[in-house]
Amino acid sequence: MGRCSITSPQCVARMNLMMRTMMIMMMVMMMMMMMMMIMMMMMIDDDDDDDDDDDDDDDDDDDDDDDDDDDKHDDR
Repeated sequence: MGRCSITSPQCVARMNLMMRTMMIMMMVMMMMMMMMMIMMMMMIDDDDDDDDDDDDDDDDDDDDDDDDDDDKHDDR
């Protein structure tokens, strides 16, 4: 920009253009960050659900094993 007085129309026009481009760039960055946050949250939720399902299956298997053990003890 160099040294130009704030009152000169060329300087004002240049400032307006810069401000407009900066605002647009900031809006785009905010949109991208929001999209990334939403995607990360969705991925984390999916992973948690999968882990929970696996844990539930494991727990069921453990319960079945315990029941079998109890049955064996009862038979003796």
